Amino acid sequence: MKFHLFITSKEAGYFFDKNVEKAEYYRHRFEGLYEGADEQSLNLYNGIPIPYSTGAAYYFKMGNNKKAKEILKKGLEYVPDDYMLKSRLNALN
Repeated sequence: MKFHLFITSKEAGYFFDKNVEKAEYYRHRFEGLYEGADEQSLNLYNGIPIPYSTGAAYYFKMGNNKKAKEILKKGLEYVPDDYMLKSRLNALN
């Protein structure tokens, strides 16, 4: 579980630093690990929304609304009731 949270934290940090390649690398690593995780490892709610929100904000600022929406929708697959992700997605629609 700590490894998953580490990956999501790294992703958010790299988006803040505008290092998109590393941010996307860690996002894909997280998603790959999440796919193969057991139920006990999936208690990650607090670690998921921030990097997806940060990534979407980065792409929005770069003028890429399509990618921002894609990232928010992906985050909502993991935490479907997250207010922050839903709000940002609604703001882009």
